[in-house]
Parts: sequence; structure tokens; C-alpha cells
Amino acid sequence: MLALLISPLVALYILGPDLVSRWILGFVVPSKFRVPNKSEELTRAVLWSVGPFFLSYWICRKFGVIPPLGGIETIEKLFSGLYSEDIFKMDRAGFFFAMHDFLRMNRSLLAVMYSFVVAGSIVLDFLIIRYGVWRHRLRNWPRMRAVLATLVLPRVSEWHVLLSGMLLSDRKAQVWVDILTKGDALYKGRLNDRMLAHDGSLVNITIEGVERFKRQQYLDAREIDPTVKRADFWRRVEGRVFVVMAAEISSINIRHTYASVEPWGELEDMNNALSRLREKIKAARDASAHETSGHH
Repeated sequence: MLALLISPLVALYILGPDLVSRWILGFVVPSKFRVPNKSEELTRAVLWSVGPFFLSYWICRKFGVIPPLGGIETIEKLFSGLYSEDIFKMDRAGFFFAMHDFLRMNRSLLAVMYSFVVAGSIVLDFLIIRYGVWRHRLRNWPRMRAVLATLVLPRVSEWHVLLSGMLLSDRKAQVWVDILTKGDALYKGRLNDRMLAHDGSLVNITIEGVERFKRQQYLDAREIDPTVKRADFWRRVEGRVFVVMAAEISSINIRHTYASVEPWGELEDMNNALSRLREKIKAARDASAHETSGHH
């Protein structure tokens, strides 16, 4: 009987708060992005329980929900009756009265405790959403910035922090990546999406507006002319999106920029458009000159 009472209490007071906080956190960070190990999970469960519990206990004592002695007599009578059938038979009325008071106290404690947990989880969600903004505002207060990082970062996968734009202080900025593959191919483009495994490891990266660096052509041209520009050897990759598997990635460089497309991509598109326009103008002039000569 004693175990039947203790098990739900352990679940409600220790495991429940952390589960509720995770559920609320899931509205901001998808569950597959969260990567706690066992020790972190246990520590977090205890932290989410201890603080709200003592605050709840203080509030309930202050408003008289818990008796002045903290309900010790009620707890002693209840647990004695659960432990010993003889004690239960000696004072059944007192046992059920103690049970009623015990349930009432715990109902009040849990109600206040979970209110703190929900409020704290919502605040944490807000900090995650606005992490880049607050991190930028606290740049001159390193200690406060460290506290913010301690509260937010352990709850989120490192890859999600780097590839979600969470570090951006301005939501108008975009995340661009340079990816060097194990096959010695270099790509760059705007981050479109990423897939993480259940443990938070990177599975693949999807980028758009992709360009590939013609490394061998660049090296050959550099042998002839050392002044050649590296920017001239980037070429667009056909297709709207481009997927790179994590197993093929050697290194990633992450950049934040306000441009919807990279400057060299804009110049290349503009040069192509101007070339086509010149060809059309030239063709129109040739046709007009031909018609004029025909009339003469």
C-alpha cells in the first residue's frame, strides 16, 4: 500500500514537471532537436521540481493550506496506517481523515507547483525564440549573457542552434553555408532546411541558390595567371534545392547575411540578362538594316 502511494507522488513531484516543460518546449523546438543525456535529464528533472516545490510550499503555508507544523502529524498518521494494518484498524476514522487532509495539501501544492512550471517553461520558450536578440543586447554584460546561454543552450541541439537562425539578432538576416565535402567539392548557398537524428546529430542539409567552386579550373588558371579572381570560378548548380548528406560533409562555414542571393550570383544573372538583351538589340538592328537595304 505504501508503494502505491509513493510511486505516484514521485512521478508527480519529480518526473511530471520536467515532462510538462518538455511538452511546452516542443512548441518552439521540435522534439528531435532536444538532446539531453541521462545525467542532464535527471538534473533537469530535479531542478524543475525543487525550485517550484519550495515556492509552492511557501505559498501554501502562507495562505494556510498547510497546517503550521507542515502537516507532519497528518503524514505520520497516514503512513503509519499504510505501513501497519494493526494501526489502521485501531483508528480507521483518523486514517481516512488524514488521507483527506493529505490529498488536499498535495492538490494545492501540485496546482501551485505546476503553475510555476508552466510559467517558467513559457518564459524559457520566449528566451529561445528571442535568444539571438537578447544575446546581442547583452553583449556588454558577459555575466548576464553567460546566464542566458546556461538557461537556453543546454536544452537545444548544437546543430539546431547553428542552423536554425537562432543566433540571429535580426530576423531579416538569412543563414548561408559553405560546405566542403569529403570528395573535395565546395558548395555554397542559402540554408533551406536541415534534418537531425533523434540524438540531435546532423543527417543532411538542404540549400538553395547553390553554386559550386571549380577548384581544378581555378588551380589551372592560377598557374597561367596568378592574378585570377577566385570569384570568377563559381558556377550555378541547376535545380531549386540541393541536398548534402552529413556523411559526405568535411566542414561547414556558416554566414549570416541580408542578401536574398549572393552578390556574385546577382552579377552573373545580370551579366546573362545584359548579354541576351544585347543579342536581341543587335538582331533587331540587323533586321532593320536588312529591310532598309531591301527598299533601296
